[in-house]
Amino acid sequence: MTLRKPPAFATLLLERFASPVLVGDLTEEYRSGDRSTWWFWRQTLAVIAAGGRMNKRLSIITMAEWILVMPATMLLIATSVRSMGGRGIGAQLADGLFRWTASHITRTDAAVIFLAMPMIVLLLGTATLINRWKTDSAFRADALAAFKVAQRNAMVGMLTVATCVAAGIFAAVVLHIITD
Repeated sequence: MTLRKPPAFATLLLERFASPVLVGDLTEEYRSGDRSTWWFWRQTLAVIAAGGRMNKRLSIITMAEWILVMPATMLLIATSVRSMGGRGIGAQLADGLFRWTASHITRTDAAVIFLAMPMIVLLLGTATLINRWKTDSAFRADALAAFKVAQRNAMVGMLTVATCVAAGIFAAVVLHIITD
């Protein structure tokens, strides 16, 4: 019998935000076969929303910000995939989303999705980060330590970014060649 594996990304989130005991309990319940993937995701999101090992207010703000930027992100990804062309399933899905958007979203809707919602995220995120900086000495110490590590390893960081950009370009070209 093959052991059911819970969704990898949900498990990663649980490992970050929940105690190891809770991760084990949810994984065991999922593997028993009585629970669906949707159930596992609901439990994961409930743990994150409840704060897990994090500040509850920060968890709510973070989830709200991701929800606000997701529509613009999905539409920009669809537009990018569509502009690459191709005939594969990804290109077809992107084209379908793009066409639906063009016929159903007004200029006002587009202004809300691409301007208002990201602006809310920008303002709320900036205010939250400034507040955390002022009130949380551990956050300040961690941020300064991270900055010092990044400063010491700037060339490695630049090399990593260049390598990732090259990988992205290579993947886009290969995808384009395969789908044509």
